[in-house]
Amino acid sequence: MSDGEVNDGVIAGRLVADHDGDNDRTDLKYGGYPQQRFGPFQPELRTQKTTLTAAQIKALAATQIDIFDAPGANRVAIPIAVLAQLHDDGTDYDDAASDGDLIVKYVDGSGKALSAAVDGDGFIDATTEAFAKFDVSTAVATATVAQAENVAVVLDNDGAEFTTGTRTMTVLCTCLVYNVAG
Repeated sequence: MSDGEVNDGVIAGRLVADHDGDNDRTDLKYGGYPQQRFGPFQPELRTQKTTLTAAQIKALAATQIDIFDAPGANRVAIPIAVLAQLHDDGTDYDDAASDGDLIVKYVDGSGKALSAAVDGDGFIDATTEAFAKFDVSTAVATATVAQAENVAVVLDNDGAEFTTGTRTMTVLCTCLVYNVAG
């Protein structure tokens, strides 16, 4: 990888110096900043892109869609940014019941909420290309390891199903993934 290139969520930079010359990698500077060591946690920043079809969007209340895959045994994924883009590539949706709220959760519709709700009115039923940023900063103060370990992050509709519509949506979900077993 070249300097600044992104590959599978890892940003390349240049190795600046091994200050004490012992080559033990505990004091390396990466791109001018100290490389942090977190012991058993070993955090990684990963982004996953998911494209939802019209059928998936209309069925979100009953069938949630994984927007970030389960990270593996003894690992949790904590969303730090979730963005959705509703494409202007078909007919408009109707939030007929006016209660369809999109929300990010763990596992499925009954899982721990990870974001504030994005009101479907004005987003899902927009008549042009639309964007939504899910607020994942304040939604969850705590979650147990059992609620978060090796489970997917999903997009859910907490209201009635959206009707009509043929547009697609792209969701970018960026998570901090780390080990929970030391």
